[in-house]
Amino acid sequence: MDRKKGDNAEKIKEVLAAQEPDFGQWLWDTLDDETKDLLELLLAERLSYFSKEREKESPGDAQEEQEQFHKWRELFTGKYPEMEKDGSDFLDWLVACQGREIEDVYRFGIKEGIHIAKWIFLA
Repeated sequence: MDRKKGDNAEKIKEVLAAQEPDFGQWLWDTLDDETKDLLELLLAERLSYFSKEREKESPGDAQEEQEQFHKWRELFTGKYPEMEKDGSDFLDWLVACQGREIEDVYRFGIKEGIHIAKWIFLA
């Protein structure tokens, strides 16, 4: 290959600049259900891997976060016992939203990476 690294960087910039804003969603919508399921499993596995790696790098962080959560929950339910169910429902909803957001970012990264690689290697 005769290309210089700068040529690849310029090509990547061109591809990114030319992208339609909803390209990632369009690409996701074109996938069949089995492929979507496989990607979701892949994402879940990678997030689990990153979680384990984070635990290795900072072993006390997860435990500290759990302890802080339990302290907050005890304080909250102690002052507002009738809110325990609503608080749990809200936190479940919040975690689900954050999980979907992380998943969407990861999917977008995979799709864009594949798209860019095709442009670079097929150009």
